[in-house]
Amino acid sequence: MPPSTLLSFHIPLLPISPRHKVINLRRSISSNLIHLSPSAKPPLPYHLTSQIPEPPPHSSLIKLGLWNARSVCNKPAATLDAFLSLHLDVLALTETWISPLNTATPAALTSPATTFYHTPRPAGKGGGIGLLTHSSWTPAPSPPIITTFPSFEYQLTSFTSPHHITFLVIYRPPGPPSAFFDHLDCLLSSLLPLPHPFILLGDFNLHLHCSPIASALLPLTNSFNLSLLPSPPTHTSGNTLDLIFLSDCKATSSTITAPRPPSDHLLLSLTLSLPSPSPSTLLPLLPVLRRNLRTLDTSSLISLSSSLLPSISDFSSLHPDLASTTLSSALSSSLNSLAPLCPYSPSHRPSQPWLTLSLKSDRRSLRRAERLWKSSPSPLNLQTYHSLLSNFLSALELAKHDYFQTLITALAPHPRQLFSTLNKLLRPPSSPQSSVLPTLTASDFSHYFTNKISTIRLHLQTLPQTSPHPQLPILPPFAPNAPFTDFPPTSYSELSSIISKAHPTSSPLDPVPASLLPPLLPLILPYLVSLFNSSLSTGICPAVLNQLSSFLC
Repeated sequence: MPPSTLLSFHIPLLPISPRHKVINLRRSISSNLIHLSPSAKPPLPYHLTSQIPEPPPHSSLIKLGLWNARSVCNKPAATLDAFLSLHLDVLALTETWISPLNTATPAALTSPATTFYHTPRPAGKGGGIGLLTHSSWTPAPSPPIITTFPSFEYQLTSFTSPHHITFLVIYRPPGPPSAFFDHLDCLLSSLLPLPHPFILLGDFNLHLHCSPIASALLPLTNSFNLSLLPSPPTHTSGNTLDLIFLSDCKATSSTITAPRPPSDHLLLSLTLSLPSPSPSTLLPLLPVLRRNLRTLDTSSLISLSSSLLPSISDFSSLHPDLASTTLSSALSSSLNSLAPLCPYSPSHRPSQPWLTLSLKSDRRSLRRAERLWKSSPSPLNLQTYHSLLSNFLSALELAKHDYFQTLITALAPHPRQLFSTLNKLLRPPSSPQSSVLPTLTASDFSHYFTNKISTIRLHLQTLPQTSPHPQLPILPPFAPNAPFTDFPPTSYSELSSIISKAHPTSSPLDPVPASLLPPLLPLILPYLVSLFNSSLSTGICPAVLNQLSSFLC
């Protein structure tokens, strides 16, 4: 299958914000959004005036978006660009239309800056829920699915970093509510209360202020301490179908973007104020330190290490603990002198490398046309905006197609990199899942294996003493207190062979990285042989070799 046939990207009619100057980034974004003021009269039928309370002190802010996309399958690149250009932390998507077998769309929404979690509709067309987040957000292990409900679809996602928060995204198809309230009551009862902020959001397809049946939703959510966020109508017909309920957090601002065809829903974005965790629960941020080994002169390292090491005859007379410390100190001091640890800032890969200068210029023109239409919503300005929008998205689709086609062609002589690139394009990284119930603790884990070992030992004691195979002799029982008195000393050739065959992996406790062992081996091999033979003859393992380093991942 040729690359042009394999990769086909369809981009929607989505406006994209300009980024021609970093200093004007926030100004250009804010001018593209419709601000909601308690005193301003709504100029368009889908605007809503609402007063948002002030954020409490000592809080942290996140930017949340909600949008009924009506299929992201034909517009993953534009959806990703909208998420990045609006500087959202989380974007909840309903009606993603992603089928269970579709892996290319989730992969296209995953980039170095973003992670996409989604729940497709098990059968049939349409439906589906997704959550697009910044890649720095760390998800918590997902609890087992409680049950499925025929009246709506939902996705539960919790995060532990940078904020401990849980999102419950819901999509209820159009139609009579029937058993929706009972099902939602059952779901919320199994989840709440939680010790951290909880957000219920999605497309409920309910007219709260028009239908007496739909108004039953507010008493239900109030009973779980969920407050409805005053939000503008998110449907082009003027209805408020996309709702957000908050618990243990508040909204500081709320805006909507311009209509985004072909979806008939508007993208709602808001800034949430979360309570800051107590200082005692915050882990200190440790700097990332790295050595620049590329510019290290190995001959200088060998010369400096040789000057710091004692003679081999003096080294052989040292106690194993002192000998091990002397060797490690000489090597680590030499390395710190020639290649010290320095703060390291990892380079960030562009999230959209196919964006050219020409596309960025077209995006600025598109933003100007959008602002002109908002200031003067005439049919002519709207037609101009849609024309520029269509041209920009067509160029964006072509640029992304050409970028990946060029990349695949360049990687043709390298099959491993080629298959890795295709796998990233067609298969998204798996979402972290866990089948462990939230009630299990580390003590339960320890008791399980302790009891399992005890059961095995008891079973071994009850086994018959006769051999099941007559041709095999019955071995005497192992005596755990049997002494080991004879350890043959190692040799230069044996130790050199072991080191040369070892996998070059390193630990932060190593005095030098494993990659520097080959050039250093002629110098340190006599010291290693002397140290190991001294340890074997005295029966003493150096204390330096008994250290353990653990890391939280």
